Amino acid sequence: MPKVLSEHAYANAIDVTGITTDAEIFISIRDDWHGDAKEALFVRAIATNACQPFSLVLTPNSNEAHADHIHLDNGLYLGGDC
Repeated sequence: MPKVLSEHAYANAIDVTGITTDAEIFISIRDDWHGDAKEALFVRAIATNACQPFSLVLTPNSNEAHADHIHLDNGLYLGGDC
C-alpha cells in the first residue's frame, strides 16, 4: 500500500503555533486555546475564520496530534473542525 503524503509535503499546508499581536504579545495555541479568556476567544475565532479560505482546519479540538497548533491546508477534501 502506498504511503499517503501530508499536504505539508506538497507545500500546501501550514501549522500555526501562535500569534504575535501588534503589541508584541505572543498568544500560544497550546497554552491559550482552552477557557474563556480573551486570548482563547481570539485564537478560536481565528481558527473559525480560517474555515473560509482553507478546506481543512485542524485544532486542539480535533485530536491530540494537534494539541499545540492549528493545521491549515487546501487539500481536495472537506473536514476538520469546520
